[in-house]
Parts: sequence; structure tokens; C-alpha cells
Amino acid sequence: MKRIEKVKSYTIATLMLSFGIHLITYLALFLVNNEKPAKVQDTIEFVVVENTPQPQEQKIVQQKKKLETKDIQVVEQNEKSINDEIPEDQFFLSRKNQTVKEQTKARHHGDFKNDAGKGQNGKAKQDKAKKKKMANKKRKKAIDGVRLKNLLPQHSYSSAKNFEVNEATAGQRSQSNDYLKGIKEGKQTVLNTREFVYYAYYERIRGKIRKYWEPVIKDKVKHVFETGRKLASVDHKTAVVITLDKHGSLVNVQVRDGSGVRDLDDAAVEAFKEAEPFPNPPDGIIENDGKIRINWNFVLEA
Repeated sequence: MKRIEKVKSYTIATLMLSFGIHLITYLALFLVNNEKPAKVQDTIEFVVVENTPQPQEQKIVQQKKKLETKDIQVVEQNEKSINDEIPEDQFFLSRKNQTVKEQTKARHHGDFKNDAGKGQNGKAKQDKAKKKKMANKKRKKAIDGVRLKNLLPQHSYSSAKNFEVNEATAGQRSQSNDYLKGIKEGKQTVLNTREFVYYAYYERIRGKIRKYWEPVIKDKVKHVFETGRKLASVDHKTAVVITLDKHGSLVNVQVRDGSGVRDLDDAAVEAFKEAEPFPNPPDGIIENDGKIRINWNFVLEA
């Protein structure tokens, strides 16, 4: 009897021990399965992608920026250009695209004419022009955004002693009224030019201004000498800013940089007041406020 009870006691102890072990194992597994894993930090990679223009597009952007920030002179040109090549650097704006080996200017002053023959600069490079034709069309876009107010149209006239032009010889020579400082004199005026979309409107303004400025400046110079004064042997430049409304009527004309001689500055202001209006301006030069602003230089060359 005692043996049986002893066996029962041993069996019960064994079962309890086994139950305890299983309970501990279960709890351990439960805790392990329910333990929150360590939080893994998400790695976010930022890649900066620059919108870098392609080489050709970048050149167009640079050219356009240059045109919008730099004063570029507009010059007169023949109806037909020597070629259709767009110059890269050191160029003027004009009627057509043109690239020459050497820039020259006619030695005589007067209404624009090129009657001295084409010479070596007149030989067109047709084969090269064809190769560049497609590229030129793309680069031409750089000119379309030019604002007229950033230009420096300039005029050049001979000194006070030589205002009167011999009409008999004027028709038989090359001549120009553009102020081309630093350009070598030659048989005719041939320059590196880029086509300017507003050239026609600019030329209409120049044509009207010339009719009034020439007689006025003659009177002013005459007055200077009659009053015992002298003009220094330097080029006298009067820079004015004209403001037009959207119809081309003059709103204001102001001297931005004087020549140092009040009479010459007055001649520039009076010329614009007499010559206005300048009707039918192209929409592209009208600014957001409905005004047109143009920088214009008058030069009396010594």
C-alpha cells in the first residue's frame, strides 16, 4: 500500500514538473513570437536631377541672355545679304544674317548705299551656308526674344565743317550714316549681322528722325560757333530714352546721357518731338504696361 502511494506521489510530481516545463516553454515561445522587432529606419535617397540644356540648347540660351542684357547696335544693310550665315561673336543686328571675312565701313557719310562693288567680302560661301542652314534656323530663335529697348540705334554725321554733301558725287559712292567706331574703312559697308525681327519698324523711325535731326543739328552747331564757343575734337554722343504708347505716339523723351553740349542734346529731344508719331508698332515690343521704351543714340562725329 505504501509502495502504491509512493508511486502515485512520484507520478504526480513528475506530471507537475512536466506541466511546469511545458508551461515555461509555452510562455517563452509566446513572448518570443509577440516581441516587436526592432524598427528599421527607412532610407530615403534624394537624387537631384538638373535640367541641363543640351549643348545646342545651352548656346541658344546663352545667346538670348546676352542679347537681353547687352546693348547691341542696329545697322542698315543691303536688301540682299552676302550669305545667310549667322556670326557667333562681334555682330550687329540688321535686315539679314551675314558673316564676312573682314568688317569694313564706307568712308563717306550719307544715306546708305553700297555702290563700290562686292570685293572679296562679297563672295558667298554657298556650300558652307547649306550645311549650316538647319542649325541656323534653330539659333535664329535666340533673336526672337530681343526687346527693342535694349538696342542702341546710332547715327553718324560728319563734323560741322563738312555738313554739306556734294549731291553729284553722293550717288556714285558707298556711304552710311551708321556710327561704326573701330570698324576699318573700305570700299563699302559690310558687317557681321544677325537678322532682327523688328528691323522694318526701326528703319521707319530712323527715316523720320533723320529728316528732322539733320537740319536741327546744323542750326545748333552754327549757333555754337556764332556765340564764340567751340566743339572739342571728340565724338559727341547724346543718349535718349523715348517712351511711346501702344499706338506709337510719343509719351516722353528724356536725355539719359548727355554729350556735354546742351545744344546738341536739345537737338536730339526736338527731333523726336517733331518726328512723332511712329505708328503701327509690332506687338512684340509693347511691354506689360502698354508702353514702348527705346534707347536711341545721336552721334556727332568729329
